[in-house]
Amino acid sequence: MTSRLFFATILFFTYSPVLALPSDSLPKPLTVPAAKRPAWVREQGIVMAGSWESLVYRVRRDNYDNKDHSVTPEQRRLYEMENSQQMLDQLKKLGVNFVMTHCYKAFGFEAERQGMEDAAKLSALCHKNGMNVGVYLSSGTLGWEKLRQEIPQSKDWELLDANGQPILFGTMYFRHFFNRNNPEVQAYLHKLIDFAINDIKTDLLHFDNYSYGAAYDRLSIERFREYMKRHLDPAEVGVSSFDSLMPPRKLEPTPDSTLNRAWLDFCCQSLAESFYHVSSYARSVRPSVLVECNTCEFGDRISVPTDHGRIYRYGEAFWDEGIEPSYKDGQLTTRQIIYKTGQTMDNIVFVYIRDPLQAAESLAYNTDCLGCICQFEYGKITVPSGEPVPRQVNPDILPYVKFFHEQRPYYRDIERVWDVGVLRSFPSQRFGPDYWWQNTNRFERHCIEGRVPWTLVFDHNLSDLNKFRALCLVGANALSESQVLQILKYVHKGGGLILTDETGMHDEKLHRRSESPFNMLKGPRIVRVKADVSREEALTAMRTACGGPFFVLMDAPRYVLTELTDQKERKRRFVHLVNYSPGSPVADVKVDVESPANCKVKRVALIRPESPKRKLLTFRQDSGRVKFTVPRIDVYGLISIES
Repeated sequence: MTSRLFFATILFFTYSPVLALPSDSLPKPLTVPAAKRPAWVREQGIVMAGSWESLVYRVRRDNYDNKDHSVTPEQRRLYEMENSQQMLDQLKKLGVNFVMTHCYKAFGFEAERQGMEDAAKLSALCHKNGMNVGVYLSSGTLGWEKLRQEIPQSKDWELLDANGQPILFGTMYFRHFFNRNNPEVQAYLHKLIDFAINDIKTDLLHFDNYSYGAAYDRLSIERFREYMKRHLDPAEVGVSSFDSLMPPRKLEPTPDSTLNRAWLDFCCQSLAESFYHVSSYARSVRPSVLVECNTCEFGDRISVPTDHGRIYRYGEAFWDEGIEPSYKDGQLTTRQIIYKTGQTMDNIVFVYIRDPLQAAESLAYNTDCLGCICQFEYGKITVPSGEPVPRQVNPDILPYVKFFHEQRPYYRDIERVWDVGVLRSFPSQRFGPDYWWQNTNRFERHCIEGRVPWTLVFDHNLSDLNKFRALCLVGANALSESQVLQILKYVHKGGGLILTDETGMHDEKLHRRSESPFNMLKGPRIVRVKADVSREEALTAMRTACGGPFFVLMDAPRYVLTELTDQKERKRRFVHLVNYSPGSPVADVKVDVESPANCKVKRVALIRPESPKRKLLTFRQDSGRVKFTVPRIDVYGLISIES
């Protein structure tokens, strides 16, 4: 793109009405960068054990008819075993250094006070033992039978469905979702945060079930009308005023009208705003506290109302409880999308670690955390969550826990190395036809299976594209004028682009443009592809847009994936190898890596959990690249390239 064309484009957008996404009005991010987080997480990392369910909740969870939440002497005895030195000794023996305990579930301060005080005692014991603590602070629901006795007006805190009925948590009729944006709810959460930070002295706050942003209660409707006044004109939805406007009766996954699209966006915006509120208040109490939430859902496109690109900018970590990685019948299943979300948002990912492959993925793609390796309830240590009959901790993961602790110097203060960023554009993924997001997701799969150093890009990340050699816009067919300008600036600075003829042909409200805003772009690193591009075509396009070969190349079976990280101050580059078919060890993996800039490589070493002693590898360095052969990978291997 010539300078003349670039500046002509700048002038065009400067003197045109620049349209913006509603998400642009969100408060600035609060996420503390990984390099500036407390020493305990940067230096030690997290190996978690969880006992996050309060006793007052457990006895109702296990017996819906126990409306008084009565606790038997045996339940009390076993519960007290959890909060003992004996239990912590067992957890430390497994390699646990972080305990996620209970604080508050749903039933009111008076009903849960004893459990909250127990959590404070356990926290003190953990800290005495050199272990850090997180607390489960809110489930997003009200245990209404108990809570209304304490706070009668809490009835007005509830989210209501389109028929005016409370929204239940699954089959638990005794738990109703609350409106996180209600000022009285927020004031109540402030009290909980105060207790967790000042009394329990927690290191991290966990907020659960971020799955409802707004509904059909009075407050949601009032806030929706205010949202409409800020972002739309009444004529756009065919009304004379928003004062009596009602939201659609259903949250459509792919809305087909301006009103439906506005409602979907408002629900996403509300959820993000509510997380900002609790996160900002927590930091006002203690700036060093970490904040984390569970949005409950990951998919092949941006989720609603849990738009991760909005929510995760206000915390340091998030949970995922879903995908089980594997390679079966020629099909690869990976948590990479989840980890890439964490990388893009500079968030730690909390996952359950039940087997070596799950541990290997976390070592490669996660930051400062292995995951949750066990739960402990009623004095028993079991595999974490989700199984009707709890099993003992898998002993095969213990070498990975040991490896995580012993090899921490290789995982501290790292930077990810990426060739390509793939844009998940919110209006494209949620407002356009399904084949738009499907085209983007297909390209993401090509990156994963083609072993490209890549990550996701969300709308607000377009202001920081310099970390990528190339940006993929396949499926990003709805872009605001400000987003187009950000992309053009990136290209003007030398970035490569992969796009289709439909890229950017609509604005963020799905109005079709008369011509593509990228028509004038020419050059060897501007690559136009078909929307349904094949894997080989996509890989060729990415190499061209990057201006040469990827940072890392590998000759190995398709079930072996890779990740690249740097420690620039120590002049080390790391190649992570993950074998998704653990029963099939791989031998003689040929690796070709771009050398860190202007560095002469002194040694290349392999470290594996099965044999953590460093094994020096023979290597050859020429033309700015380092080539070597890895003799064996069982499940995971780390190669350290040292200058």
